[in-house]
Amino acid sequence: MDTTRSKHLKSIATMMFGLLLMAQTAAANDPILVLNSSGHTAYIRDVLFADNQTIISTSYDGTVREWDLNLGRISHVYRGELGDQNFGEVHGAALTPDSRFLLTGGWFHPNEDGPHPIRIYDRTTKQLVHVVHGHKGPVRAIAVSPDGRFVASGDFKGLVYLWSMQPDGSLVPIKGFEGHNERVTRIAFAQAGSPRLVSIGYDKLIRFWSYEGGEFKFVNTTQLDGMDNVWWLAPHPTQPIIAVAGNASQTNRPPLGRVGFFSTDGQRLNETLDLDEGAASVAFSRDGLRLAIGTGYPASTSSAYIYSWPSLQRLQHYRGHQRTVAAIAFSPDGRSVASIDGGDQQIHLWDAGFARTLQILGSQATSIWSTAFSADGKKLLWGTHLFRPNEGVPDAELNTRGRLDWSFDLETLAFRSALAPAGNGQAFNPNNTNLGGQPNQFAQPAAVPAFQGQRGLLEYAGRRLTITRDTQGNETITAIPGGRSFRTGRERDKINGMTFLPTEKGLPIFVAGSHTCQIYDGITGQPGIEFRGHRDQVNAVAPSPVYPYALTGGGDKTLRMWNVRTGELLLSLFAEGDEWVAWTPTGHYASSPRGERLIGWQVNKGESALPDFFDGTQFHETLYKPDVIRALLETGSVTAAIAKAGGQQVTVQKVLPPAIEWLAPTSAKVQPADGKVHIQVRAQSRQADNPLLSLTLYMDGRPFEGRNGRRSVKSQGTASITETWDIEAPPGEHAFNVRAATTSSHTDTSTLTVAYQSNIQTDRKLYVLSIGITQYDDATIDRLYYADKDAEELGNTLQDYSRPVFKQIEAKALTNADANKSGILEGLKWLKQQMTDNDIGVVLYSGHGAVDESFGGFFFLPSDVDDEKIADRGISADLFKRALAEIPGRLVVLLDACHAGAVGSGGILPSRELNEDMIHSLT
Repeated sequence: MDTTRSKHLKSIATMMFGLLLMAQTAAANDPILVLNSSGHTAYIRDVLFADNQTIISTSYDGTVREWDLNLGRISHVYRGELGDQNFGEVHGAALTPDSRFLLTGGWFHPNEDGPHPIRIYDRTTKQLVHVVHGHKGPVRAIAVSPDGRFVASGDFKGLVYLWSMQPDGSLVPIKGFEGHNERVTRIAFAQAGSPRLVSIGYDKLIRFWSYEGGEFKFVNTTQLDGMDNVWWLAPHPTQPIIAVAGNASQTNRPPLGRVGFFSTDGQRLNETLDLDEGAASVAFSRDGLRLAIGTGYPASTSSAYIYSWPSLQRLQHYRGHQRTVAAIAFSPDGRSVASIDGGDQQIHLWDAGFARTLQILGSQATSIWSTAFSADGKKLLWGTHLFRPNEGVPDAELNTRGRLDWSFDLETLAFRSALAPAGNGQAFNPNNTNLGGQPNQFAQPAAVPAFQGQRGLLEYAGRRLTITRDTQGNETITAIPGGRSFRTGRERDKINGMTFLPTEKGLPIFVAGSHTCQIYDGITGQPGIEFRGHRDQVNAVAPSPVYPYALTGGGDKTLRMWNVRTGELLLSLFAEGDEWVAWTPTGHYASSPRGERLIGWQVNKGESALPDFFDGTQFHETLYKPDVIRALLETGSVTAAIAKAGGQQVTVQKVLPPAIEWLAPTSAKVQPADGKVHIQVRAQSRQADNPLLSLTLYMDGRPFEGRNGRRSVKSQGTASITETWDIEAPPGEHAFNVRAATTSSHTDTSTLTVAYQSNIQTDRKLYVLSIGITQYDDATIDRLYYADKDAEELGNTLQDYSRPVFKQIEAKALTNADANKSGILEGLKWLKQQMTDNDIGVVLYSGHGAVDESFGGFFFLPSDVDDEKIADRGISADLFKRALAEIPGRLVVLLDACHAGAVGSGGILPSRELNEDMIHSLT
């Protein structure tokens, strides 16, 4: 045994445990960085209909989301106190019969053994109105009786509790029983017959209770024969019958799933439905004539079905799911079904009569199933498609369960597809452990070399990692030959990825499991550093071939890059469609133009109060630091990266965004007959040492009348400021808002829609400033060809083809000698003076550009520039962007210059990243 290695790992583990304790004792109101996606970003635990047009879903991401089916999007997000790891997960939910009160249970305390309350929200006010204590473990299941008088709940400790519900939505405890030997998974009231309650748990037991006359007592216990697990139960709406869904654990023992039916006194009925897939969820329609079933694990396919009741004839088969259907529900009118895909955390709404998809509600982001580094260690690679659904993946293919779809360059911050271009002969090879792609054996050889990515290493230095499983599902890892077998120490932990670490001494193994992410000593089996950050199971891990880093991806749809020597989380990345955001634990981030909206900061205010939430855009002034993200690769430390980028550590609590509210108008949409609108707001800073600096009126995302819409203010501490604008809105329908800004953050009001003469064709004008330089005064500067012609032709072409669209077109071409420094600046000033908020401007620069790092980066070179004095006679990128930002209306900017990518912050950027940087600068 290598005692030196063992002691080293133990000392690191002790250090990390101490840091964890320090984090847990941090102030309760410290801001917490969370995802702010258009859908859930972790496992969805429950789904229910509030009415035919409203769905409510709960998730391990710490939110309860209310969905408007008419609009096809989220209408409200209920938040609660959350923290590290599981703290904040929302599991069960129930509605009172009138749908007014929403009751939720979950992991609502930092410690599993701590007091976990039930949260009760009033849906009419969207407020958290009650927090009820009683459980000493996370509340997994919750239900309301048909008459709304009683509430039942079950927790991780096996406790089943009965409560009396009061008219104000509060709960009074009646009695609690140690109902199960393990976690309670679901609980339900019988909807017909005698007052009965049914609970199921990890102990496979189905237990029946009576609450007649408010007296809570045990009635019966049974099991679902032939099944290793019971996951869901559903009461029949008009008969004293309960349906129970379960599954087998092994695929070689059919049936894999079963739905059994019981009387509400616990007697098994003759009806039984056996399935070729595990039964994970079940629900009756409100008329009691149909039964919806969600399936999946342990089968390799997942489906949702509708059966008739009581004949149990299959009526519909919905095939839209890729992973286990974790929850299912009928709409009140029975015309549609909502089912949860356990892989992508999306809600599928489908027609109950034809099994056709109506809507898919949720984020475009998907779970991450595979990760890799590029061969040089500078690109992160990942995949969001599962090659092998569900279970049954051979151990040798543990790290290759899907193709690599996307890449992120840690130096340029370029977010790109990682798929091979069509026709170059590359294809995913699921049997290759280390390569992201290999030439397709059926394709012709291509000139383009095969893409290579470093995935998890199951073989290294003459050793191989293996997994063995016992009959209880516990998994053991061994590095053979010579390694001692070990388990992760977490109950029911399933190993989803593991790898040797080629940059490290000894034989450390990085293990990614459903409940753990940790390094172990491959020789002794001793645990080392634990990595905390993901809010759902970790699905994949890959080591860097160059740097001491590991890359994990999980069910929370995020990538995490870790320093395996220090245990530090260096970088997290989340992508939704074409938008992305990458951030450090300190909150410094880089993003696409709208990507910063994908993260936010939650400030807990105690378990009995709704937390404050601020989206990422509000911290742009302080935390948008692409240079910090770029510096992570070489520094391997967030603190060092901040220092290298010239930034500062930021205490987010001290830079919270200001508060602002509308005083006038009082409605969200106005239609002034004369176009005149009186606008008034009130704002105040949240911190005395972070005063308000300005209030700016925006129209359609740009400052109204350029910089004239900005009002500088002088506030004292947290004193409120009132500001007024009396404007004449241009014809059409326009969106207005006011931004309150401090030096470090900002807050926008909600949107005010102003509709004035919206049915009349607008008087929109087009302005074109085209700059083209072929000949420079300084003979040492190379002559360009066609730049001046391009400038002249752009204005002429737009004049010819755009007249039907615009009332008036004005074009100014500055070429050669006219495109000197003063001429260019005067041209930008001309745009500022002529354009209104209703107009569109086009700016073209075609000429030389140069990078002079000693004088602040990129410079446009006007025709009178001196090559030896670029900083004196050139136009800096910062000056150019400031001038553009002062121009009202909407702008199209075309840059055709050497090194034009350096106009963006942080060096030369590819065209897409330059566009993103310019948008950040101008909005």
